[in-house]
Amino acid sequence: MNDVMKSRLPTLPPTLPNLPTTQVLSAVSWIESYLQYKQVQAREETRREEIRAQAKLEIERIRAQAEVIREYLAQVFAERREIYLKGFEILDAAIENKDTQAIQAGLGIVLTVIRTSPLQQALEVMQQVKNRKPGELIEL
Repeated sequence: MNDVMKSRLPTLPPTLPNLPTTQVLSAVSWIESYLQYKQVQAREETRREEIRAQAKLEIERIRAQAEVIREYLAQVFAERREIYLKGFEILDAAIENKDTQAIQAGLGIVLTVIRTSPLQQALEVMQQVKNRKPGELIEL
């Protein structure tokens, strides 16, 4: 038993009339156990608070990352849409004019966009977000 716990124990008179030693020892043991329980309870409550605080930080971090990814995907898909539209405009005009080179150029534009995966790029951005230092900007 440590000194703090001993100081919390009531002082017992040197002789206790008519109380068996086992009852006194049981009472002291119970008090010691109760004090240990209170210490553990306080320590675990502190740990629970730390866990709650850490969970809150992690949730905010995840939300921030999700927002970056949403913005990134919205931007990428908008750009892809514009590129597809331009590629198909070139392709339509080339077909109308029977221009073989322009047809190949229009198809090349469309196929280039199809071959790139915005989801793979999103994974790369997520990795950058995960590895960035506080306050560091990420180029999308």
